Amino acid sequence: MPLQRVGELEIDHDLAFQRREWIMERIGWTAMLVIAVAGLLGLFGTGLLSAAEAQGEGNLLLRYGRFERFNAPAELAFTVPAEAASPDGTFGISISRDYLAAVQVEAITPEPADVAADGDWLTYTFASSTPGSITVVFHLEHDAIGPRQLLVRLGDGEPMAIGQFVYP
Repeated sequence: MPLQRVGELEIDHDLAFQRREWIMERIGWTAMLVIAVAGLLGLFGTGLLSAAEAQGEGNLLLRYGRFERFNAPAELAFTVPAEAASPDGTFGISISRDYLAAVQVEAITPEPADVAADGDWLTYTFASSTPGSITVVFHLEHDAIGPRQLLVRLGDGEPMAIGQFVYP
């Protein structure tokens, strides 16, 4: 391209190319801003978009993270109402074995009185010694990356399906 005279300078420039470059630069800035805001809101870990609650049969309340990290601490917090306990003061939380195969349970607070396998479910039985609702927290780490489906139920009730995504 021949040199063009701009004032007293001879400059080699391509205005159409420069305009395309400015457009691409603005698209890049916008993409970076969107990613930063999504991260701040919790799309890639803890935050407003990640923290979730689900209500199941028998007023079982589950607090969990929609977006988790591979090999990072995570929690499933179940709040079980007092009326869900059997006459002997026990109740069971069943979790699908498929989900448990993709996580490593580090601790359960309070500790279950019993754990039993039943087909596709692992049932954790807890003794409720206090009146009112009780909160059971599963402390775990995800051993696999990608989408995960958690099926959980209170006793033999209807299962509740929860979706999670585990980032690398």
